Amino acid sequence: MTHLLPLVTAHEREHTYCSFCPKLCRVACPVSTAQGSETTTPWGKMTNLHHLAKGQLPLDEAHAASLYACTGCQRCKSYCDHDTEVAAALNAGRAEAVRARVAPAAAYSIIERHQARQEHAASAAERIFGQDKLARSDAPVVFFPGCTACAVRPDDALAGEEAVRRLAGVPTRVEASGCCGLPLLEAGDRDGFLSAATRMLARFEGAQEVVFEDPGCLYALSAIAKRMGLESDVRMSHLSQLADRHIARLEPIPDLPDGPVRYHDPCKLGRGLGVYEEPRRVLRKALGRQLSEFHHHGERAECSGGGGQLPRTDRATSDAIAQERLRTHEREGGGLLVSACAASARRFEAQPDAPQVASFASLLVRAIRD
Repeated sequence: MTHLLPLVTAHEREHTYCSFCPKLCRVACPVSTAQGSETTTPWGKMTNLHHLAKGQLPLDEAHAASLYACTGCQRCKSYCDHDTEVAAALNAGRAEAVRARVAPAAAYSIIERHQARQEHAASAAERIFGQDKLARSDAPVVFFPGCTACAVRPDDALAGEEAVRRLAGVPTRVEASGCCGLPLLEAGDRDGFLSAATRMLARFEGAQEVVFEDPGCLYALSAIAKRMGLESDVRMSHLSQLADRHIARLEPIPDLPDGPVRYHDPCKLGRGLGVYEEPRRVLRKALGRQLSEFHHHGERAECSGGGGQLPRTDRATSDAIAQERLRTHEREGGGLLVSACAASARRFEAQPDAPQVASFASLLVRAIRD
């Protein structure tokens, strides 16, 4: 049968394999676990996409809804014998839904309000960093804090900038004039993402390295952009990777309270980019002791509920996912919860009776010795 969704054509292998799979990854999905729904398991979502692509189901609001029941965490991929990219296929389906005007109302709201959100984050960055650090220059190292940190976690953005400036050993500048475009892609605006990513990559030209605090931004502008045909010669790294290269300059933080310190792997940093050990080495050096771990960590780490625009399209499910992570944290000993992702930290802190949450950057900057 003819493929009826052109943007989904590149993902035919994925949705075909998933639709005939015996649901080996059903335990992996944070959304279906929170909802208790077979429809929103990876198998359910991809079977729906498969039948939509083949014209066996109508692309209407009811069938478009399950395309958005995904955080993009890629945990299902870690259980899959075929390394199926469920999130990428569903994002293509979202783009078709937006074009057909059948996407959820929240998706259109994200797209329509994106420019205002971007401008709000840029204004916040001006207040946080000042014009001198934001000015376009020939500084070889660029710090990219990300919109979420600038808008809602300014202290973390400041800590990240200070850490990069002190560790780099060369002039640095801050790039916060725009967004990486990931919210647009996740909402279903593929063209908007490509435009945003193209503009931002152009802003990096001439730099030797761009250091990202937000794993989602790094994943969008390195992995996703490249997959969609956008190339850049600039080295792009996460803050933890820069810190790991300069780990000899870190010392244990003085007067750090006793008790467990548990690291939560960001989905885009871990499964997306394969960065697992660098933040752990840095945190162990900063703490002067071992880290506590979730039972499911590394490649099998569980999602915070902060990705895929789920907090904006289905807040209740996003909250339920975050609350389950916090219950697990308490069952396994509690203590300080450390995240290298602003969206995850925000999700955790928004829940009732949340534990103390610290950003990776806030601990790193306290461990640097000049």
